[in-house]
Amino acid sequence: MNKIGIIVEGDSDEKILRVIINKLYLFIWNWNDVHGTDNERLVFHLINDLKKDWVKDANIEKIDSGKTIKVTKDNNSLELKLNEKEDKVILTTNTGETYEYFAKKENDNLNIYDKLCKKEDYFRFSVAGGKTKLSGNLEKQHINNLVRRQHCNKIIILVDYDNSDKESKKIEERVEEIKKRRQDIFIELCFAKQEIESWLLGCYEELLKKAKNEEPDNVKNPVALLENYERERRKNKNFKYSKKADGKRIAGNNKLEHFEYSASFRNFKEILQKFNKS
Repeated sequence: MNKIGIIVEGDSDEKILRVIINKLYLFIWNWNDVHGTDNERLVFHLINDLKKDWVKDANIEKIDSGKTIKVTKDNNSLELKLNEKEDKVILTTNTGETYEYFAKKENDNLNIYDKLCKKEDYFRFSVAGGKTKLSGNLEKQHINNLVRRQHCNKIIILVDYDNSDKESKKIEERVEEIKKRRQDIFIELCFAKQEIESWLLGCYEELLKKAKNEEPDNVKNPVALLENYERERRKNKNFKYSKKADGKRIAGNNKLEHFEYSASFRNFKEILQKFNKS
């Protein structure tokens, strides 16, 4: 299974993003499609995330009127049981290990999500070192590296909008030109609109009220807002916000729902989930 590549402007953006991504539930497989097209996804997860190498070429069957998936090979076995509410799946091995998943009905599918799998197995990052370098070296340095060396066939380009229509238009045109030529990969452009710190404002209820329509993306300088808040909270007027240290700390101490106040974050999450399901 190919990985998802994410291109960001700076290494501090990468650090914050890694923390946020680890709070996401990722689609693992469609319960309805085992026995079917999703056997491969389930097997990949069991081998790569849970290190059950014996699952390769194992027998997979549904029992208990489709409420249990049983995987067996030689002396090894495991069962995945769907609860009565059909909102959880419990995996149990014959050696006593257990693992829990989140289940969600979406259209005619019962999709299974996992929050605890090793996200590094799914994502690879490429850091541009600034908007100008990102635009100039987008395909040659970043996209090609992710495709050829990191085995990514889906790529998200996350870039700050910075209130510049001219700059955003330039990047949009560049990405569209690449997409037309590169039929071997899927590429999506996601604008954070402001610095990625706008995603962190939802972590502070009092700060969110200062945003227009309580939409974090409408704050023109989210870093300054965060810095001033921390100065008041710490009673230290000399406090300087550090993207690498404080951004990572704030992201780590808060829940996924706080980031979802930001429309651009919700867009990023939708792209991730779409790529993860394809």
